[in-house]
Amino acid sequence: AFAAPLLQRCVHSTQPTVATRVRRRALRPHPCARAPALTPRVATCGAPGAAHSMLRLVLLTATASAVVRRYSELGGRPFQMSRDARSLRIDGERVLLLSGSIHYPRSTPAMWPQLFAEARANGLNAIESYVFWNVHSDARDGQYDYAGFKNVSEFLRLAAEADLFVLWRFGPYVCAEWPDGGVPTWVKDVPGMQERSNNTAWLNETQKWMTAHFQEIERFLPRNGGNVISSQLENEYSGSGDAATAYVDALGAMANATAPDIVWIMCGFVSTVWDGALHAGNGCPHDLGAGHLDPTAASGDPAWFSEDELWFDGWGLPSLARPAVDVAYGTASYVATGGDMHNYYMWHGGNHYGNWSLDASDGLEGPSSSENTVRYANAAVLRSDGSRHEPLFSATTAVHEAYLRYAECVLETTPERLDLGENAYALRFSNATASLVVALHVCGQWNACLNETVAANATVLSQFVPGLAGDVSMAFGSAVAWDGVFGEELFDTSRPPDVADAPIICDGALGGWETWTDDDATWFRTGFSHDVGANETLLLDLAGLGKGRVFLDGAHVTNYDLTAANCSCPDCKPRCGARQLNGTFAG
Repeated sequence: AFAAPLLQRCVHSTQPTVATRVRRRALRPHPCARAPALTPRVATCGAPGAAHSMLRLVLLTATASAVVRRYSELGGRPFQMSRDARSLRIDGERVLLLSGSIHYPRSTPAMWPQLFAEARANGLNAIESYVFWNVHSDARDGQYDYAGFKNVSEFLRLAAEADLFVLWRFGPYVCAEWPDGGVPTWVKDVPGMQERSNNTAWLNETQKWMTAHFQEIERFLPRNGGNVISSQLENEYSGSGDAATAYVDALGAMANATAPDIVWIMCGFVSTVWDGALHAGNGCPHDLGAGHLDPTAASGDPAWFSEDELWFDGWGLPSLARPAVDVAYGTASYVATGGDMHNYYMWHGGNHYGNWSLDASDGLEGPSSSENTVRYANAAVLRSDGSRHEPLFSATTAVHEAYLRYAECVLETTPERLDLGENAYALRFSNATASLVVALHVCGQWNACLNETVAANATVLSQFVPGLAGDVSMAFGSAVAWDGVFGEELFDTSRPPDVADAPIICDGALGGWETWTDDDATWFRTGFSHDVGANETLLLDLAGLGKGRVFLDGAHVTNYDLTAANCSCPDCKPRCGARQLNGTFAG
């Protein structure tokens, strides 16, 4: 029913090479959502690989304690939060948070509803974003811009409409591979200014910004029944000594006075943390949640991981592209061993609009802001164009859905442990109505165990899992989960779902590249037809075309640089564990 116009793509390249291809990446429909937490639900069951011929009904009894799975369960009422060593609590009920980072200025308002719908489809119940001070303030006049993609109220409203909690990382310094870490340029000109320190000028400007911003998002705070349940002070703050302690204490006093009803965190493996903040980890979680499995432990904080790194790309440096098996295992093992909040950084990387990818180095070891690619963290669960990164999307969905389905068991019971062999064990979380079993193959020294496989004996494992057909082979760094009552396999992170990343339109369908050289450059051009009403994304594969510029129907789309990365360079970012995809570069 739609016209199919001819689209011309011209590529200006400094390295004329072979023809390329276009990939078609379709947005897949939202999978069937599971029933809300406190309603009866029916699911198929059976031994792994067997025909599912029986129905089971799982009922939460009146005596069972409830957990909070979704924001909508609170009904818009004001609520109070507390925490113990096992988990966050909302009005006394435990909550498991599975979150993904979506930065509002790296996307557009038109994208937000679809991004949040995809977060729900991925089994998440929360999203996370930094707050970017310099996006909203370009002068020291007390005026803040919340128009267009800066409209944080609309961002938070749409997240609530999508039934998502929000972790809102205030700062005021946020890093984020963003110009000046989000601090406005004018701040440097304030007399006596010393940023990120116990400095009167800095604290005064921070207080003004915090007060104004939290007035803007007031209706989204818990005291008004909103979905913003957490915020963050500073970001990976590395200061130490008495001056650093005084600084974080001053920030903490501001936070307590401004929004005492949310959970304030500080993140990164750092030494100076405000006493009132929950100290969250950054990096790659794997089994770092260990030690938080006792729901009766009243003292201490729960295990929160604010950044499971699905990181950003820099020109000429290796692209972070962790395999689906590694990412899914990291999430599965972290929650199984006691993690209460897990957040992917990034879950959707988005893009840099305007000049926000350009500025001086932010002081990190890796790419400076000026070296960021236009796409930010394109290897995340949801790609920068909004399409699903498969099989990563489906592999993590299976893990998220399983843990939310059995949240009562995971959060409210102390698991039994069963050894399955060297570096392998199973945990069984059981209450009166349900049981979840998670088997893990872990190793303290990743490089020493890469080729290790454990055959979990069926007779031994049947103490926890009924109906096993035989031994269970567990590759290193994998997690397998079952329903402990019926034996239904819920996920195996070593075997991601067989979902194709994208169908490929072959080179022949594009008719090849027309090429010529003029005084400016060598040009490559091809044309193709595309249904303008199709709800899908077209990707242009520029492999082999060096670096240059891309034009679509005569309009400049982007610069690109596919120069091979130097994987031994001193500025290269480390990747999680030892398993990584070789041969993938920033593009």
